[in-house]
Amino acid sequence: MPELGLDDRTSRLIAGRRTWNELSLVLKPYSRTLTAAIAYIGSQAAQHLPLLAGSSIMVDASDRMVRSGSTDPRVLLAWVKSGVTVYSLANLHAKMILADSASADDPSFLAVGSANASGASASRLYESIMLTDNDETIEEARAALIDWKTRAGSPLTIKQLEELIKQYKADDNSNEEPEGDPEADDDDDPEETETPWSRATSLYIAPIGLAGDPSEEALHKQEELAEQYDCAEEEDQYWFDIKMFWWDQDTDPTSASEGTYPEGSHVIVINGTRNGQMRATSKLTEPGRVVHSFTEDLGRLTRTYYYIHTKLSDEEHTLADLKAALASVNDQVDYDRQYLRRRQIDAMLDLWTDIEYSEDH
Repeated sequence: MPELGLDDRTSRLIAGRRTWNELSLVLKPYSRTLTAAIAYIGSQAAQHLPLLAGSSIMVDASDRMVRSGSTDPRVLLAWVKSGVTVYSLANLHAKMILADSASADDPSFLAVGSANASGASASRLYESIMLTDNDETIEEARAALIDWKTRAGSPLTIKQLEELIKQYKADDNSNEEPEGDPEADDDDDPEETETPWSRATSLYIAPIGLAGDPSEEALHKQEELAEQYDCAEEEDQYWFDIKMFWWDQDTDPTSASEGTYPEGSHVIVINGTRNGQMRATSKLTEPGRVVHSFTEDLGRLTRTYYYIHTKLSDEEHTLADLKAALASVNDQVDYDRQYLRRRQIDAMLDLWTDIEYSEDH
């Protein structure tokens, strides 16, 4: 099977960035015979996953995933209207595509990997996808897909998807981002185009220990936000990132962990030890704006994740530097305080001499 690279072996790996470029070409002859299970469907999914009438797909289109923006119901609706059968299975996390034989020249194969059908997975993230034509493995995948379809129940209808579209990104409370994805004119000089970057008017200092590991949902949300905020890649002159930190807190109705750093507020994170100790050598994260937060129930604990949009710096600074900056304006580090005075804020922001701010802010 030369097109799949399986002519003299039963499996091979596609790995790296832009894995969808190769996978999409391999899947194209099978566009009417695909059965897919891909947890999260981004707004650009149809560009990468060639589904036509006769194919089916399972996704996680639960209210939570739609409200958070992880699954775009507009893409699902377009597929359904074109004759694709779409199922929703809450807590699905698989990325698996079964391509049934489309002709004698296109025998069946299975693709399993890490990539969601999203712009971030297609262009920015390092992903891996295994291709195999092993008969036993294909039948095992077919059995799993049948089981998941049974668990999912009836396919999504046009009416259900139209209702989900009303909920899409309802949890995104930011009013600062324009709708859609505005693009620069083709004749604009990219060197003269820079993302506006406002100087903070208030600032928190967050001491973080980061005990434990983030959940899969939290990591996926970080990917989605990086795509949403068009974080540039490393080779670009100016580039941005979405950084994540979290608080663990005992479940206690008398103390709430949400809202400690409201969306829209600016934060400097101090990366302490895993048990939360802050040292003079503890590294600082560049100042960033909180663009999203959510809380998970971990049983006896709750964990609140915060995501900050940062403009990255080549400089490294420590807690000792932050203390010295505040001491220069007769102030000190206070973790329970929102800094509001211009002198104190400027003293902290000016630590990063290579971060420039928009002139009109």
